[in-house]
Amino acid sequence: MELKFDKRTLFKKKTKKLRDDGIVPVVCYGGGKENKSLQVNEKELKKVLNSEDPVVDATGEINGKKLLIQDIKRDVISRTPIHIDFLFVDEKHEVEHEVPIELVGEAPAVKEKDGVLDFTKREIKIKALPQNIPPHITVDISGMLEIGNRLTIKDIEIPKNVSVLDDINETVISIVAQAEDVPEEVGEIDFDSIKVEEKGKKPEEEEPEDK
Repeated sequence: MELKFDKRTLFKKKTKKLRDDGIVPVVCYGGGKENKSLQVNEKELKKVLNSEDPVVDATGEINGKKLLIQDIKRDVISRTPIHIDFLFVDEKHEVEHEVPIELVGEAPAVKEKDGVLDFTKREIKIKALPQNIPPHITVDISGMLEIGNRLTIKDIEIPKNVSVLDDINETVISIVAQAEDVPEEVGEIDFDSIKVEEKGKKPEEEEPEDK
């Protein structure tokens, strides 16, 4: 998918004005090329982020270059992208990239046995040619029948021409039992052990009678 990159003229604290005008600052680096501080249109960037193609074809200042999104910084409230790191890539050279995991299907252990999905690993680190990098890796959980079932990386179907760099025995998702709220036990109260202070003065504290 194409994205136009323009020369950036505002930096540091002044980049707030760019964002207010619907512009996102970006940095492009790697591949033996000179680092470039550029900017892109926010609306056009969102189209790229929503697309299925992880490789971006650049126009504008770096026309003809291919890039891969490496890091996205987002506003903590609106989740709008506020800065993007792009990596220059070459179709003839493999690159490392983290691909998100997408769950499909429904686990019977959750639906029928009140299990809980523990989705512990949401991305897999891979190595591949840029054009072979998938937008996501699909994991079917419809075969998870019992509480205690788990899927590791080696149980997942990885696309061809893609090498996994993570430990293949690492758990991606498992079914765990729901945590039960156990009321705190209250022991019997030993009333004999409770000292009650009597009202008034103790006998030894009473004033002597007048003589």
